[in-house]
Amino acid sequence: MHPFKSEADAEAQLARCRKDADGESAKVAEIKARLPALTKAAKCPWATLMSLVENGLLDQEAARAKEEVYSEGRWEALGKGWRRPWDGRNGSDFAKWQLKKDVGEEEEEEEAAAWDANGQKAEFRFSFLEPELRRAGIAQGAS
Repeated sequence: MHPFKSEADAEAQLARCRKDADGESAKVAEIKARLPALTKAAKCPWATLMSLVENGLLDQEAARAKEEVYSEGRWEALGKGWRRPWDGRNGSDFAKWQLKKDVGEEEEEEEAAAWDANGQKAEFRFSFLEPELRRAGIAQGAS
């Protein structure tokens, strides 16, 4: 026998199953749409990917070091009451940094940026690769 109590119960179960099947069909269509880009990425030479990652990591680390130098100089200037007219147009970047520090936004931004989408602490963020991969025709959104 069947587990349905009435014809309406069977039709409701059929409607739920069709809805689930439509949802899965949409997922399959999405994966099929991404397949050409993924195939192209799989064929990308290893040396190309390595150079993209190495250059991106070097750029990312250089930006981090630059920001660290700026931060140390800003904290020193703040502690000694100095102005920093070279930090932005007539010191505007320094003034913005002071306002963010006073409001407490800087720490929140740094904390949020330190965690990846999986809730793991991220040492390196590979978002710098997206434009290069798009240009190479590998990433989503490639023309």
